[in-house]
Amino acid sequence: MLNPEHPVTYCLQPGVTLDVNGEDAVLLREKPLQVLRLNASALRLLRQLDGPRPLSDAAVAAGLGVEEAQSFLDVLVQRGVALRRPGLPAELPFVSVVVPVRNRAHDLVECLRSLLALDYPQDRLEIIVVDDASDEDIRAVTAGLPVRVIRQARKSGPAACRNVGARAGRGEILAYTDSDCVVDPDWLTSLVPYLNDPNVGAVGGLIEPYSLTTAIDRYEAVNSSLYMGLEEGEVRPNSDIPFLPTASLLVRRAIWQELGGFDESFPIGEDVDLVWRVRDAGYRVHYVPRGRVRHKYRATLRAFARRRAFYGGSEAFLLRKHTDKRKALVFGWSTLALLVPLVAAVLTGWYPLAAFGAPAPLLDLVRRALRIQHFGASVPFAWIARSLLRDHAAFFYHLCGNFARYYSIPFLLLGLLFPPLLFVWLLALLYPVAYDWTRRRPRLNFPAFLFLYWLELFAHQVGILLRCLESRALGVLVPRLVFIQKATR
Repeated sequence: MLNPEHPVTYCLQPGVTLDVNGEDAVLLREKPLQVLRLNASALRLLRQLDGPRPLSDAAVAAGLGVEEAQSFLDVLVQRGVALRRPGLPAELPFVSVVVPVRNRAHDLVECLRSLLALDYPQDRLEIIVVDDASDEDIRAVTAGLPVRVIRQARKSGPAACRNVGARAGRGEILAYTDSDCVVDPDWLTSLVPYLNDPNVGAVGGLIEPYSLTTAIDRYEAVNSSLYMGLEEGEVRPNSDIPFLPTASLLVRRAIWQELGGFDESFPIGEDVDLVWRVRDAGYRVHYVPRGRVRHKYRATLRAFARRRAFYGGSEAFLLRKHTDKRKALVFGWSTLALLVPLVAAVLTGWYPLAAFGAPAPLLDLVRRALRIQHFGASVPFAWIARSLLRDHAAFFYHLCGNFARYYSIPFLLLGLLFPPLLFVWLLALLYPVAYDWTRRRPRLNFPAFLFLYWLELFAHQVGILLRCLESRALGVLVPRLVFIQKATR
């Protein structure tokens, strides 16, 4: 429900256009290709939103009720063709910022100074540091700063520290960051407004490297597990935004209490678990690539690899608890028809077999063109062809990426017994690296990016395999197969 004290504006995503042909009107988006038919009321409303205008005024001008207009626009937001931009409420909520720390006192001081420089009213803000039994004197380095320090008698882990800080705080919003992070002044003012919507349970912002001085920093800038990209959207497991990390996470206290806080049995990955539980409880979780937080990544290869292995172990914990979140391999009929002859050709050594898959993409291209024509949309044929190529490229990227991350080590051993498989193994490891290097344009040459990419993949795989073997839970690595019929709406 809209509240006049909580101004909300909507706009179309960049690259989304209105196509009107007589009585037919559709929304068009090229990447990914989407075609959405509009009725007369929806068209009138969208034409009223060309510029910044209160939604209530736009709805009245379009002859719609405010609730009806908001419901329609929220559907567009969920489909990724529109953005919802809430404004700051007249009365800002009280926010408790919780920072767990173990040692790293110098980093903590820099983090706290950035928090004290936030452009959020100081009388609506408190900062709570939870010292996880550090060897360093955290109280000494924070002396004189207007922050509250709570010291744990013994090391209890980040999840427990975050819960301790939340219980000690007074804020209706709980904001989390890490002691090795520095926040931009607009961190809270960029993210807090999204929690005005009672359907949104959590929100997170952009996380970037603290600096770009090392090759690892430049790699993390585009391929860190904390980096969720530059496109705003909702968190969904097995999507481009699968979770939000606690380096930049805001949660409404009422929901934190409803869910019992962070799961303290998790040594790492407790943020992913909480975000997934927020979604499972029926709340939306939103990612906003603003309110930047700069994170100090581990700068040595050994620390980088160990951290990725640790992350891999945490994924085993997560998949055991959230069995419905297992990795999904999404197949379309044309991709499957293309893939089966290709695999058969490699396994048999009779490569002409691969040609049997060629007609499938052509038939899919015709099917898409006819379907879009049925919508009455004037879509360039090149858009449709590029959409088909992107769909196939993305499918093989996810297929090869999942293979490389979870199965490349045992598959390598199998390939030593059956050498033709080594070609498949090498292709599956090279393709996702080339895809990401081309798409994300890191400030690294390809050999350096390839080395760090493979180091990350193998470290993660070692971590998850060891944890799964230890807990006798290898079954969580079996992917779900999802078959889809349509790619255009």
